Amino acid sequence: MKLNYVATLLLLIAAIALADANKITLHEALSADLHNGTIDRAQFVAYQLMSIKNSPQLPDRYKSLQREMSRMGTSYMMEASALVHETSGNDRRLLMSALYRPDYLPLSMDSPSELFKLHYTDVGRDAAADTFVARAAESFDYSYDIIVNQLHFDPPPHDDIDGPQYDVYIYNLGDYGLTTPDGAAPTDEHPNGAVSFIQMDNTFDRTFTRGVDGMLVTTAHEFLHMVQMGYRNFTTTEFDSRWLFEGCAVWMEDYAYDDINDYLQYLPYYQSHLDQSFFTFNGLHEYGSAIFYKMLEQKYGAGIIRKIWEHFATKGVFEALDDALREQGSSFALELSDHAIWNYFTGSRAIPEEYYEEGDSYPEVTPGATDSLAATRTISGKANLLSAAYIKVELQDFGEMSIQPEMNAPSNWMYAVIHKAAGLPPATFISPAGSSVLLPDVTPASDVFVIPVNVHMPEKANSSSQEEYSFSLKLGEIGKVKAGIQSIAPNPYLPAVHTRGICINVRLTEKTDKLGLYIATEQGCIIYSQTTTFQSSKKGDFSLYWDGRNSSEQLAAAGVYVVFIEAGQPIAPGKIALVR
Repeated sequence: MKLNYVATLLLLIAAIALADANKITLHEALSADLHNGTIDRAQFVAYQLMSIKNSPQLPDRYKSLQREMSRMGTSYMMEASALVHETSGNDRRLLMSALYRPDYLPLSMDSPSELFKLHYTDVGRDAAADTFVARAAESFDYSYDIIVNQLHFDPPPHDDIDGPQYDVYIYNLGDYGLTTPDGAAPTDEHPNGAVSFIQMDNTFDRTFTRGVDGMLVTTAHEFLHMVQMGYRNFTTTEFDSRWLFEGCAVWMEDYAYDDINDYLQYLPYYQSHLDQSFFTFNGLHEYGSAIFYKMLEQKYGAGIIRKIWEHFATKGVFEALDDALREQGSSFALELSDHAIWNYFTGSRAIPEEYYEEGDSYPEVTPGATDSLAATRTISGKANLLSAAYIKVELQDFGEMSIQPEMNAPSNWMYAVIHKAAGLPPATFISPAGSSVLLPDVTPASDVFVIPVNVHMPEKANSSSQEEYSFSLKLGEIGKVKAGIQSIAPNPYLPAVHTRGICINVRLTEKTDKLGLYIATEQGCIIYSQTTTFQSSKKGDFSLYWDGRNSSEQLAAAGVYVVFIEAGQPIAPGKIALVR
């Protein structure tokens, strides 16, 4: 009896664990029901919004499912406002119930500038503390000052509901916040503009960035959405442009509150999906694309983002991007290609003074393919519109490397090349598909990436077509390649000034599994040594470093030191002048 009880208990525990492991989220259930025809698109959007707003009208079959914190509230609100004009009957009623203003909140507070009116309650699950609301009011004023007064975006149009202020509703929300278009407000400059209102969570205790910091970035994000809708409501765009709305809004979070870095949560997905079209809209990719606008800001100043929206007020989304960048002497195609280079210099490869200022906090891009090059080789594949493919080329010898694109439609392509030789700054190139790139001196130790970038801007929404790329690679001799110490820098070496140490670049023409560095006095007394071992034998260029200390970690005296290299082949010694 006891044995049966224990066995039954174990089976019950296992069943509960299995059920929990197999539990699907609300989004997954809604997506599955949309796919199999149980619900239509209008119902899918309405139920998503009901979930985000914790509405009791959500059907019972969905209420018990796990609901994750969303960032797509504004996107669904924009879609709902478009669909409501195309539907009737129950679908229309569902959408209208999701689009309502939460006007049941009895309390309100004006911001110090009196530009914003914040609606809230102090009882029940929607309760917000007065101090929280006051801090949010200050933050909305701060966001207004940055976006309108400093960056010179046009202020969003006012509505006539509850006074002239911009309305913000604070309650228990399954999202950071969301902005809802609420009627057309055309002007000569913005013929497709709309008024809007903002809704925001009351606690931020479930978000990636929690508490006040989560609220702060949300005020910047959502107020920029309000400004964007004043320029152009999503419902007037022929191409689904919500990726532009969201990418720029996440950029604004970090521009306004640089120390919070909520945007980092989106980068693992974005950096591992650069093969997806830049205009991908799936609840993840568009948020990570904020780093494209961060790149533009670093290169041209924050005003470039306003320029994009000034053009987008009356033009197509890709035309607006291209025209704004052409005013800077660039183009969308060129910047998308440079973006592929910037995305490589992240993580351990980061060079903050040249690329992303916070790039060492970003995930590294990994190559989608690796090809070996001994003499000649053709590499080919397919890429989505407005996407990049990262191909690492492993060189088997020294020489001169030529990269010749062979595209069927060269105007649809550009490509980037990154060449990182040991001990030298990386060399980068961006070229149209009608021209070749020549790397004059590559070695088996070089890191070479070829990055085809599809720059074909689609004309129709939901375009998912792929196009083929092809490159012919050649590796040839450039004369007699000699082994030896290639450079010692800085030399003379001043440890007090050159705090990164001294770099000794060595070229090996024969493979070895061990590389030794020895620093000796002119009398032959070795004061420092280090040995590097390889899992497999290597040849090529290598960088070795010395920080001016002996093997006991004591500072070496000023003087001339001799560098010896042990690598299984003759290497002439070099000399270092150490000055203190």
